[in-house]
Amino acid sequence: SIHTGTIPSKTLREAVLYLTGLTQRDMYGQSYRLKEDITVADLTARTQHVVSREVDVIRSQLSRNHVSLFAGTGRFVDDHTVA
Repeated sequence: SIHTGTIPSKTLREAVLYLTGLTQRDMYGQSYRLKEDITVADLTARTQHVVSREVDVIRSQLSRNHVSLFAGTGRFVDDHTVA
């Protein structure tokens, strides 16, 4: 899967901004907050949502450009070969 590595810090940052309501304060006012107490579970769920959306975008781009996608595992045999 393309999302099994580390989560980029920007993804975590965006999740925090969303959960704290910071990105919506221009629209709803400075006191707006999506949740009063944000838990690790909240952060994990939002991060998974963002990663899932990114996977969908990448799959769509690959499909639009007629790139075949094969699921599986492999390893580099040398500089130019995956087996």
